[in-house]
Amino acid sequence: MGTVCELSVAVQGTEQDVEQATPATPEAAVVQAADEAAKAEEEAKAQLQEEANSVLKDAAKAFRKGESEYGKGMLQAGGLSWEYTLLRMRLTGMGRKTMEVAYAALEGEFAKWASSKVRVDVLVRASMAHRLFSPFLPTVKAKGKDVPVDLAYGHWRDAWCQLIELNLADGTWAIPALVADEAVAEFKRATEAGMSREESVEVVKTVQRKLAQAQADIAREEAEDKAREAQEAKQEHLEAKVELNDRTEECHRAEAAVLAARDDAERAERTAKAKAAQEALLAAQRAEKEAQAKKDAEEREAARKAADAKKAADREARRQDREAQREAKAVNAGPIEPVQGAGLKAMAKQGTAKDVAGMMVELLAGADAPDDVLEAFLCMAKASGSLCKGSIVSVAL
Repeated sequence: MGTVCELSVAVQGTEQDVEQATPATPEAAVVQAADEAAKAEEEAKAQLQEEANSVLKDAAKAFRKGESEYGKGMLQAGGLSWEYTLLRMRLTGMGRKTMEVAYAALEGEFAKWASSKVRVDVLVRASMAHRLFSPFLPTVKAKGKDVPVDLAYGHWRDAWCQLIELNLADGTWAIPALVADEAVAEFKRATEAGMSREESVEVVKTVQRKLAQAQADIAREEAEDKAREAQEAKQEHLEAKVELNDRTEECHRAEAAVLAARDDAERAERTAKAKAAQEALLAAQRAEKEAQAKKDAEEREAARKAADAKKAADREARRQDREAQREAKAVNAGPIEPVQGAGLKAMAKQGTAKDVAGMMVELLAGADAPDDVLEAFLCMAKASGSLCKGSIVSVAL
């Protein structure tokens, strides 16, 4: 009996649930079906999203593993390449020519296995940068131990290898002493912040500009020291010339005394003195000429080296500034709106010469590289044929 009663109650409960689940009207049935379809779609999307996230993590893990193994292989190949190059240079002499021959032999061997062109100089620089900077890598906990962060090969190849230099005399690589502390500090900052390869390249360029400025300052100081030494040498030459003039006057006085002397013995004695003074004068003149020629040559060499150093520093500074401006402009500048030439011509015709000149100055000042804009404007103005001969001469000057 108890079982029959329970079954009856269960059936009744089921019928009540069915009645409650069954919509009272067709419109309610449509809404319920739509809700159930939307819920099923959301559940399906959630499942697909979960699967996509899982596949994305697996793909990233596989790529990271492949990139890590690739980087380790490239760094090891670069280290062995430099070891081979050192052996070749010890055999045939330390020098760039021997290094290039060794690099060519390595590239020929690597070409047998490479899927693209291999540059051994890039491999070597990346490997040497890894040796010099890796002691400063931040560490993370792995299996209870502190292990260095795994930095991708592209960072060594494109960024940090630019902050090392080679001493061909002994075949050693080092971070430039002028910016060694700053280079290490920037490396730590970039790696601890997890900067991308592109961001690391920008950091390296900043350090390079400071290195170029420091080298220019040293070159200027050396040039100033040489100029000061040349001035001191010139002063010494003037003093020697005064002393020579004094000796010349003394010689003239001795000659006059000989001519005035009547006594043969006295004349002979004074003649001998005059001859000795003349020989001393000639010797002093020869020495003065040799010293003058030497000083002139040293001054010319010092001036030439100072000018070369200044030109090289100026060219490097301008090149880096132009490169930084072009890169910043390429990254930050948006599309340039076209300028309506007819509108500018109308404004030029309506305004006075002073107004048009002011507008040109505002346009020039608003440019990223006003000097380059001015140079281009002068060349185009001269070639336009719109200027008189006097203005053309002024533009040429």
